[in-house]
Amino acid sequence: MKAAMEEAEIALRLAKARKDCGLTQADLAARMGRTQPQIARMEREGYLGSIRSIAQFAAACGKKLTIKLE
Repeated sequence: MKAAMEEAEIALRLAKARKDCGLTQADLAARMGRTQPQIARMEREGYLGSIRSIAQFAAACGKKLTIKLE
């Protein structure tokens, strides 16, 4: 249950980052060299992409990925 909540949180944060920088999914896809459906999958609950993909997503939004272990 906790893992599913964490996965949902990642998707929500990705979508928020994109919206905060004023990009559509299509805009972000173009910046990343991907397709809009790929961006939609990244923003969907349950996305288990690589750290590299998430870092590229963040960079395309003008943000930096930070990982924190507690």
